[in-house]
Amino acid sequence: MKKVVAILFLLLHFGSIAQVDALPDDTKVRPKGWQNGYIVMREKGDTIYGKVRRHNDWIDFKKNETDKKKPYWSDSIKAYKYSDDCYCHFKYTGWTKLIVGGEINLFEGMSTTALSAGTRCFVLKKGKEPALFIERNNPFEGNNSITKGFGTISKDNLQELRNYFFNDKGDYYERVKKEDFKFNDIIKLVTDYNNALK
Repeated sequence: MKKVVAILFLLLHFGSIAQVDALPDDTKVRPKGWQNGYIVMREKGDTIYGKVRRHNDWIDFKKNETDKKKPYWSDSIKAYKYSDDCYCHFKYTGWTKLIVGGEINLFEGMSTTALSAGTRCFVLKKGKEPALFIERNNPFEGNNSITKGFGTISKDNLQELRNYFFNDKGDYYERVKKEDFKFNDIIKLVTDYNNALK
């Protein structure tokens, strides 16, 4: 009898976990199904509001509840909003979530390149300038590199990274220059940079 109760407990416990797609910090539950949002067309940049449903490689969109759904891939849309979350499509990361918005937009996703597929990656985007891709694997040390557009920035070329985005404003140059500067420090760095411009 105790085994049956234990099995039922485990089934109920893990069954309930499987039904709730919690964020890593467990502060809220990710939305599912159809959500309010919009899509941004790739060709003309038009923004169309309606209902959005996410899939791994595409999204379904309809203008209202009674409208027929239509699938969209990255060849026809460049960004979309799903509930409170915004996503943009980049060559090296696919659909990537916006985590800090402002003068510099900071996105977080996973690398899709052959050599580093599945590696956590930040994408920094400032206006019409090329996106800068920074992978988690100690990008400022050793043989690892920072990918900018189609090229790479080695440790010897970190000066270009500093000037490219932070242009020696405030203490940003010195913060990136420090040896103890870590991958996650980029979030606070970009947040502080954007807040200083408000």
